[in-house]
This record gives sequence, structure tokens and C-alpha cells, in this order.
Amino acid sequence: MKPLEILAFRAAYGHGYRSPQARTLADGETAPFTEVRSADLGAVLELDRALRVQVAGFWTELSDDIAFEPREGRLERIGATRRIGAVLHAQARPLDWLIGALSVTYVDAELLEPPPGTASDPQPAFEPGQNLPYVPPVVIRADLGARGTLVDDVLGQKLRGHVGAGYSFLSPRPLPFGGFADPVSLFDASAGLGWGPVDLDVSFFNLFDVRYAASEFVFASSWDPDAIPSRVPARHLAAGSPFTFMVTLGISP
Repeated sequence: MKPLEILAFRAAYGHGYRSPQARTLADGETAPFTEVRSADLGAVLELDRALRVQVAGFWTELSDDIAFEPREGRLERIGATRRIGAVLHAQARPLDWLIGALSVTYVDAELLEPPPGTASDPQPAFEPGQNLPYVPPVVIRADLGARGTLVDDVLGQKLRGHVGAGYSFLSPRPLPFGGFADPVSLFDASAGLGWGPVDLDVSFFNLFDVRYAASEFVFASSWDPDAIPSRVPARHLAAGSPFTFMVTLGISP
């Protein structure tokens, strides 16, 4: 629906099924399909090339979701789940040589009916109503870039240049047993020159060398084969990438 030339509304609803991953099935187990229902409603505001804003709300419900199980190193079924959230994406080009973009996502991902305890796992890591593990409620990404001609004539060719900066944010991610991972806040940057068929680019990742965990898990583990194995869940993490830069030289015919 488009009530105005610069404004449009969109809506969608879907009801279907998702087949399970083969790795989640035990020997001889039947393959239960997951029922999926989802709906979204959004709007788009566009002012020529100067500004484009998209906003949408969504709702999704799965009859049987999956989550990563670090002890097994595979995805496991965790029961019915529900996600409600919204997405905002804005892109602005106030000048021909300047562009910026902002993306914000919010989601409330909740576990509705976790699987019951078993003899091998009498105290499951999941409880009804808790947030889905490893899903950050808020994700933000912002970018700003500039591109243009620096010198009109250098040995018969234009000298081009570009610079850019980006920012990423992950809010604390829920973990099993009620814990939360630390938030992640990272900056990136890039710059480059172009002359005729030659382009030289330098990209910087994790610009301020922030120490962060790319992944965090909570499970019981034992590192001493001679000791009595612990059944107390402990936090484990995989370190994120440190400050990294990459230089790229390109030549086009």
C-alpha cells in the first residue's frame, strides 16, 4: 500500500514447516517437522537519494527450535520458541560524496516450552520464559563513508580517494543457566586511493584492539583426567579477533 509517493506500507504472513537437520536426529528417530508461523509489518520512507528509512516489526513462533549444544558440538532441539522485535534501517546521502547508514535490530526471543529433564540431564539449562541463548536483544551497525576525486589530473588520470568508518554493537547475549555475555563494541575503518586502473586500499578491523569474546558458552567441563569430573556449569569463551589490518592492491584493465 502506497498512500503517498514517498511513503509505502508492507505486510506479510506465513505459515509453513521446516525440516530438521540430520545431525539433530538420533539413530532410528523419526524426523519431526517444525511448524513455523510468522508475520511482519513495515513502512518505507524515501526522499529521492537524500534519505531512505525502513522500519518493520516482526513476530515468529516455532513449534520446536534448536540451539547449539557445546558439550556435543552440535545443534539440539530445545522446544517451542517465540520472537518479537523490530528493525530500523536508515541511509542518508546529504552530499554526492558523503553517505551514511544506520541499522538497529531489537528482538525478544523467548523459550516457551523447553524439553523436560532426563536421567542423563536432570537439570536442563533452559527454563520456560527465559531468553534464547546466544541471541543478542540489540544489534547496532553504523557506517559513514566519503568518496570523491582528489586531483583532476595526475599524469593524465584522476586521483580518487575514499575513507570510511564503521561501528558495531552487540548487547549482552543471554546464556544458559541465566547468565549473560559481556557486550561487544567494535570500530572499523578504511581508506584508499585510486589512480587510473590502480586501487590501493587499507582496512582496519577492531581499530582500538578491544579484548572481547566472539562466543561464550556455559557448560560443565573437566580439564584434569585424574580428578572427579565437575558437574558445575562454567563459562567458556572463544576470543574475538584482535586489531587487524589488511592492504589490498587492485589493478583493473
